[in-house]
Amino acid sequence: MAELTFFFGTMNCGKSTLALQIHHNAVRAGKHVVLFTKHDRGGSTISSRIGLEQPAVIVHDDLDLHAYVTTVIEHGSAVDVLICDEAQFYSPAQVEQLARLVDESDVDVQCFGLLTDFTSAMFPGRAG
Repeated sequence: MAELTFFFGTMNCGKSTLALQIHHNAVRAGKHVVLFTKHDRGGSTISSRIGLEQPAVIVHDDLDLHAYVTTVIEHGSAVDVLICDEAQFYSPAQVEQLARLVDESDVDVQCFGLLTDFTSAMFPGRAG
């Protein structure tokens, strides 16, 4: 059974590094992984401060994550795991789309991001 998992932490605690470790281990186990990011310092990558990086799909405000992944699957590519970095910037609707992928397509989803901003206010994608 697929799961939606959130890894929320503070700045500079290694969230992106952990995301890249999970990606590495999933690929080594034969899983098909799609990486997503929004506002990463490296642009269209998930990058860590220790120099690790992997190409990723940029999540823009109007990207329907459910439709994107469903299209990938319909075109014959397997998708077992989604790794979603900088998830604090995803919209509540995009978080719902990820949950639908877990429920409807049996895709594991791993989300990484900050829980709150510097004023301790929750980010929109986490507050829902």
